[in-house]
Amino acid sequence: MDEFERIDYLRRQFAPRPELRAALVLGIGDDAAVLARPSGNLAVSVDAAVQGIHFQPEFGDWACLGGRALIAALSDLAAMGAQPTGGYSVFIDGASAGREGIAIQVRTISPANGCGVTLALTQPVDVARLPRREGRIVFAERHEVQNCR
Repeated sequence: MDEFERIDYLRRQFAPRPELRAALVLGIGDDAAVLARPSGNLAVSVDAAVQGIHFQPEFGDWACLGGRALIAALSDLAAMGAQPTGGYSVFIDGASAGREGIAIQVRTISPANGCGVTLALTQPVDVARLPRREGRIVFAERHEVQNCR
């Protein structure tokens, strides 16, 4: 069974029950489905990466495969017109070295209660180059709550 035959099979197996049809804005397709929610529509994507079809293990490591899977899922959501709704983020807004040591300004963002969130685990890197100093390292954290979009 190829990918499109599987999609057709799943479409038949998971046809929405009559009581759920009102919540289904756009049904299962090649990319994603869209569900109606009180806080706004929700695009849902499920994908598979099959060895020998979508990737060859000798062409990369697990991190490479995970990145490929993330790109495929995000591409499917973008094809449906989905917009990111936010999530949890951490940023380094600045760093400075002074007589007392090093001060690092950290900003965290979290979604407001009841917001849907974008779930994507990443390995971001912020780099700050500072001269060598004796003293303490102090993290000054500022927290923001992001309203639903």
